[in-house]
Amino acid sequence: MWLRRLDWRHRLYIAPFQWAWVLDQVGLTVVQCEQAAWAVTPDRRRFRGAEAISVALDEILGWRLFQWIYRRPPLTRLMDRLYQWIADNRSRFPGVTPAVDRPDGWQPE
Repeated sequence: MWLRRLDWRHRLYIAPFQWAWVLDQVGLTVVQCEQAAWAVTPDRRRFRGAEAISVALDEILGWRLFQWIYRRPPLTRLMDRLYQWIADNRSRFPGVTPAVDRPDGWQPE
């Protein structure tokens, strides 16, 4: 996963929603997780899609730049549309095997 590669300080905990305990822990449904990426903060705030990516990038960098950009109305719409297009077409992009399908038994750190 590209966020894991960027997270050189290990500030994120990334877990696939297919692990049985994840949905219960964060209070999301399978349908919600199939539709978009989610970021859940330690204080239980939940962010969906492009906003979740913005929150994750800011956490990695230790800034609030991406959330600030995301919250600008014209950019919010643009980023949401771009996120949705990428999510709808993700099978066409090169990338890593999803964690739940990896033969090496990837586990969270």
